[in-house]
Amino acid sequence: MPETDEAIAREMVAMISRADFAGARQFFDEGMLIAVSEERLRDVWGRAVGMYGDFDRVGEPVSGAVRGASLYDFPVVFSKGTAHQQVVIKGGKVSGTVLRPGRPTGKWEGNIIAWLLGRLRSIGRRK
Repeated sequence: MPETDEAIAREMVAMISRADFAGARQFFDEGMLIAVSEERLRDVWGRAVGMYGDFDRVGEPVSGAVRGASLYDFPVVFSKGTAHQQVVIKGGKVSGTVLRPGRPTGKWEGNIIAWLLGRLRSIGRRK
């Protein structure tokens, strides 16, 4: 198991790019496990490949901080274009991720509503 936030983010993105969606989910926190299924990851990756062509490589991330967590924004290069995979790590787990068109921005652009719902579900389960 990777030890640093960046290593966790890199491994999760690598697993998604190899279509190892079950493996990628092992890095998710409780809220993400509830909100993002293996099937959802497969669907998003499949649509990206359909839009951008065959996967080529993952580049070096832009990194920063968001909501007290680490943000890694990786360029994901395909044969017909580039997307960027944003990964938020908090407490050693992936607490948010999104695949967006274009190059990395270094700014979290995830769905705040989905993130909040995941957090609320996580809190509710602890009681």
